Amino acid sequence: MAYSYNSAELFFDIQLLPRTIPFFVVYIVVAYVLFPIYTKTHRLWYYLLGSLAIVISVSCIWSIFFRPLLPLTDMEKTADLVYSHGNLRTSGMVLQWVRWLYCFILCFMVFIVSSAILFVAFTAIREREHKEIEKEKTDAELKLLKYQLNPHFQMNTLNNIHALIGEDPEKAQEAVRLLAQLLRYMYHEINENWVDLQKEIKILHSYISLMELRYLNTVDVRFDVPEPVPNVKIAPAIFTNLVENAFKFGVSYNTNSYVYVNIAVKNNQICCEIRNSKPMVKPNVKSSGFGLDSLRKRLDLIYPKQYLYDVQDAENEYFVKLIIPIK
Repeated sequence: MAYSYNSAELFFDIQLLPRTIPFFVVYIVVAYVLFPIYTKTHRLWYYLLGSLAIVISVSCIWSIFFRPLLPLTDMEKTADLVYSHGNLRTSGMVLQWVRWLYCFILCFMVFIVSSAILFVAFTAIREREHKEIEKEKTDAELKLLKYQLNPHFQMNTLNNIHALIGEDPEKAQEAVRLLAQLLRYMYHEINENWVDLQKEIKILHSYISLMELRYLNTVDVRFDVPEPVPNVKIAPAIFTNLVENAFKFGVSYNTNSYVYVNIAVKNNQICCEIRNSKPMVKPNVKSSGFGLDSLRKRLDLIYPKQYLYDVQDAENEYFVKLIIPIK
């Protein structure tokens, strides 16, 4: 079936197009300039006042400078006839006022409708992101708990403690105390959104001490932290995974190895640097359930575009630098 349009209908449709320009201008400024600023600053009054200023400005500019260049609409012709008995100045002022009011009302309606759509979409996106963050947080905590309760890790630690009981009972008791601290941290602190940096450093001390017990005297371990430790908070187990990775893949029973950990606080940031040796023969270990990929994902969720993660993989050394902001 073929459709045809006569010239009058086509001319009418084309005439309508220029009159939509102010509405597109209002929508573009509101949707792509003012609303993104609101999502970052969360200042509703600035958004409303700015939008109202744009609606008034666009209406004035359009009705004064651009609208007179277009043919009159039926409503404008009627208004002109009604006031044509008066002087020309009064008739022109009324016609200009009608143009501005007509444009202002339509631009304001565009602002109302577009704002409603933007707020509904923004709320839906925020809700979806919140649910995703909660899901990722839950998954990360479960993976971390699974890793920390790894039977292989506990078995090696308990075997080392068992060997120390006959040789050095006091040292064996200290190892049991450190393991208890680590398990207590796993069950309680790991469920919190933020933990004190002091607690995180304390658990790192416990973990490193247990690793030194496991590898005896074959590993040179250095752990430098600020003194005193500032009273700031970070996400739990952020640095623990990096230290765990350094011991798992950077030390050897057969050759001398090293793990150097340095934590510093400055300029409202926490910097963790870890250096570890790379043995000639790679240790036969499997990746943990909570690996570095999951750590990067957690960092993206907790510190979006706010952290620095640098890795340098040299021939004989592996270097990791992580900088996160203070919360």
